[in-house]
Amino acid sequence: ARAWAERCNVARHTIFVLADLDHWRPAADNVDLLCVFRFLDRDLIPALCDAVRPEGLLCYQTRHVGVLRRQPDATAEFLLRPGELRELFSEWPILAYEEGEENAGIIVRRPG
Repeated sequence: ARAWAERCNVARHTIFVLADLDHWRPAADNVDLLCVFRFLDRDLIPALCDAVRPEGLLCYQTRHVGVLRRQPDATAEFLLRPGELRELFSEWPILAYEEGEENAGIIVRRPG
């Protein structure tokens, strides 16, 4: 991601945070773009939403219960239910949504 930011000439406007989301919470109204990949803690969603500035974007992609077909011992608690991302971010305009065989992803804009 850092190399991509350099190539696109946005690195000086970008801060990358590698954090343990079991313990760290972002500050409110702090980012224009927040991306979460392969992590699901439903209790964390409100803090993530609060971190995005008005008109900012949130990109969220993680696995859903479809992965159980291939990996039946996966912990269902950490897997999305079908359509759940749409529910979790139902109050924000959806810019993109995809739900595949094992993963779901969404890009939403925080209302201004």
